[in-house]
Amino acid sequence: NKGTEYGARFGFGEMIGTGEEVSESFRLCHPLTTYPHYKQYIDRMAQSGAGPEERSLLTAEPVSRLGVTSGTSGQPSMLPVVPAQRSIFFIQGITVVFDTISQCFPSFQSSMQRTLKLFFAPPTRTMPSGLPYGPNSSAPADNKSLLQLYTTPPAAYDSRVSETDSLYLYALFALGDRNLGCIESNFVSAVLNFFDNLEGRYSSLVSDIAAGR
Repeated sequence: NKGTEYGARFGFGEMIGTGEEVSESFRLCHPLTTYPHYKQYIDRMAQSGAGPEERSLLTAEPVSRLGVTSGTSGQPSMLPVVPAQRSIFFIQGITVVFDTISQCFPSFQSSMQRTLKLFFAPPTRTMPSGLPYGPNSSAPADNKSLLQLYTTPPAAYDSRVSETDSLYLYALFALGDRNLGCIESNFVSAVLNFFDNLEGRYSSLVSDIAAGR
C-alpha cells in the first residue's frame, strides 16, 4: 500500500528490510489507531462524485464495498473491504474452523451430512458515490459454490423474505432432513432466534412437512 495517499502519509515506501525489520519500522512510524483516524478517508470514498482514485486512498487494491459494524461498542463504523479479503477470510478463517472440526469430530467430517446454515441476504444499499455498503458477514451470494452443502435450497436465501420467514424456511427444510449434521451461524443469537421461531411455529412446520409443502 506504499503508493496510496495513506501509505505516503506514513512512509510505507521507506519501510524496507526483512519481515521483522519492516514490522518494527511500521510500529515506529504508525500510531495505534481507532476508527476516527480513518473516517476522513471513508467519507471521501462515500461522498457523491468520488471516483476510482478515492477507492484506493487506503489500499492499493480498490475498495469494493464498505462493511458496517454492529455498533455494539458505540456508533457503527464503516470498514473498507477489498476483494482479496474474501479469500483471506476463507483460507485463514473458515478452513481453520473446518480443520478443527475434522480433528474433534472426524466421523462428521467424512460423512455426507448436510448443514443448517443460518445466514441472511441483506438488501443492496449504496453510498452516494455508488459504493455498496452493508453488514460485513458472509451472505449466500458470497458462497454459491457451498450452497449444495446446506439443507436450505438456494431459492430460500432471498433478501426479499423477512428474517422471521427465512427462519421458518430454514426450519422447514432442516426438519425434513433426518441426517442433519450440524447448525452453523456467524452469530449465536441467530441460533437462539431459530429455536425460538421453531418453538413458536412448530405446529405449522409439522403440518407443512406432513402435507409435503
